[in-house]
Amino acid sequence: MSRKKLFDTFGYVGLLLWIASALAYTMSFALSRLWIGWLVGASCIIAYVIGNFGMIRSYFLKRSTRYRTNAILMVLLLFGILVLVEAFSAKHYKRFDLTSNKRYTLTEQSINILKKIEGPVHVTAFLQETSSGWEKAKDLLGQYAYHCKLFSFELVDPDRCPGKAKHFKITNYETFVIESNDRDEKVNDISEEHLTNAILRVMREQKKTIYFLTGHGERSIEDISREGYSAVREEIEAQNYQVNNLLLMRSRQVPKDAGIIVIAGPDAEILAEEERMLNEFIQGAGNIIVLVDPEARTGLPRFLKPYGVKVGNDIIIDKLSNVLGADYLTPIVSKYADHPITQDLKTASFFPLVRSITSLDDKQNHVTELAFTGEQSWTESDLDGLNQGRVSFDPEEDIKGSVSIAVVCEVESETEEKTDNKKYDKAKRSSIVVFGDSDFASNGYLNLSGNRDLFMNTLGWLSREENLITIRPRSKKSAPVLLSSMEGKNIFWLSAVLLPSTILLVGVVVLHYRRKVIK
Repeated sequence: MSRKKLFDTFGYVGLLLWIASALAYTMSFALSRLWIGWLVGASCIIAYVIGNFGMIRSYFLKRSTRYRTNAILMVLLLFGILVLVEAFSAKHYKRFDLTSNKRYTLTEQSINILKKIEGPVHVTAFLQETSSGWEKAKDLLGQYAYHCKLFSFELVDPDRCPGKAKHFKITNYETFVIESNDRDEKVNDISEEHLTNAILRVMREQKKTIYFLTGHGERSIEDISREGYSAVREEIEAQNYQVNNLLLMRSRQVPKDAGIIVIAGPDAEILAEEERMLNEFIQGAGNIIVLVDPEARTGLPRFLKPYGVKVGNDIIIDKLSNVLGADYLTPIVSKYADHPITQDLKTASFFPLVRSITSLDDKQNHVTELAFTGEQSWTESDLDGLNQGRVSFDPEEDIKGSVSIAVVCEVESETEEKTDNKKYDKAKRSSIVVFGDSDFASNGYLNLSGNRDLFMNTLGWLSREENLITIRPRSKKSAPVLLSSMEGKNIFWLSAVLLPSTILLVGVVVLHYRRKVIK
């Protein structure tokens, strides 16, 4: 073998060894096992360069080689500049929203809140990657990250990452988990309003406390049986609130950190001193949820009457529930009032043994009947006959048709400031929500149909804060282009006929001119 062929062989072997090592590395082989291939390949290529040094030197001294080298270097330089620009623009860029109503721009309210963020805020969005909400959530969260460097997010498909979904106790798609300062908040709506308010709540320095009244046989938040409220406590704590018991009998006033007081199904009389403290709490802009069961003698009807709420001494009968497999003493509630508590509620609720809760048409307090039974239901006033198994509609005593079983009462508190136009700041108003049953939120029924959403929506609405914002959704405005028949024909002839014909004619002329020059 000649000397030239020997060194050429070294070059081919070295090149093949490098290619084989590179392929092996891409196949996830350990880099420590490939150093021999890289080293031997490099030695072979060095031997090739030494053996053909004269030929290589004369090749690079040629003018054509210098031109090629300069061209290659310019291409590599341009490619490097493009890579640097792309890398820089990935971190530093400017967004422009050209839509007429700024659909893809955050409101000033959200931007101002993002400017006040002092610690990292991370959002994990659990959505199906194939759903339409994936891109919508990505775009919305990208806007937040654009305005705040401390804001970060990730999109997770719970079907592909079940471990992460289990860690955050995710049970529904389109759930957002907002984390900050060792606290987290969950929202189930892809909207700027819900996301910004969740960020506000998770940034709170202190947790608000929800108290459950005790001492009168109420449902216990420690009770894990079907009748207990331990599931409600877990749901509330998952929303970043503190949950405690409250024994007013041993207190002089309601604790100052109380955000909401829940009176869940008492079966004993509430004392006059306790009523006084509850009234003071309401007048001081406090909020209360009352769940009063039928036949229970608690004094709550007397307590609620001054606020325009009537607690019926009856039990609602719904024969349709019996048809659907439930007992006729468990009315189906699928009709709701137009109220923030129920505006997103699309599923029916079930209320075992519920009494009517209606408005007294009191003009002093604003009372809204919230939820209603079916048209075939009626209020049974003969409780003794019902206990003996006799169920019959009495047109003189009972009311047939859609019956209200829950009301919302908004009370003008003494701390509320009046303005010149006699409007009130709703954030400083007290609210009382009354349900005619406490079973629907117990462990045995909370996860039945829409029960959980109804109760948690009530808590969420009552726990509203002064700094929470309201953002009206931006409508999708369409601006269709309306053309006359003549304008349509002109556009067709210009784009489909004239422009292509002009380009074709120019090409023919240029070709003819070149042939003429060559001849």
